[in-house]
Amino acid sequence: MKVKISWLFPLTFLLMAGLISCQSHKHEELELALAKANANLAATQAALEQAQHTMHSPLTHMVLFTLKEGISDAETTAFTDSLAKLGTIPLVKRFSLGKPAATGDPRLVTNYDLVMTMGFASQADLAAYQQDATHLAIRAATKSLLGGPPMVYDFE
Repeated sequence: MKVKISWLFPLTFLLMAGLISCQSHKHEELELALAKANANLAATQAALEQAQHTMHSPLTHMVLFTLKEGISDAETTAFTDSLAKLGTIPLVKRFSLGKPAATGDPRLVTNYDLVMTMGFASQADLAAYQQDATHLAIRAATKSLLGGPPMVYDFE
């Protein structure tokens, strides 16, 4: 018995073309997913490097502030909001601002209302920060809210 196979060639061709098309589409999807994963990895590595640099800033600049008696809550908020902007200066690698915590520790220094800490990569960066236009403007704008000169402590 002789089987007519004339229909097998077109069918095989169609099946192979469909398979190649599916594989090509899957290949494109995989390449796109790989590209996205590589971009995410690069962003994560950059963030990690920045975090490591930030954590290891060798110079800490600490400033303790006493606010003027009788200033309003709005003035206190304006003062802290202004200080928070100092953390956006590129030379500042680490920034924190807070009030004394009520820990119950009798040694706790309570004669200051706020403390600010900043990390710098070097003493040269701290010196440049001291002359930064944003720093000088905030310093001038908030001076009238202070109850006395801030206490500064720098350490390595």
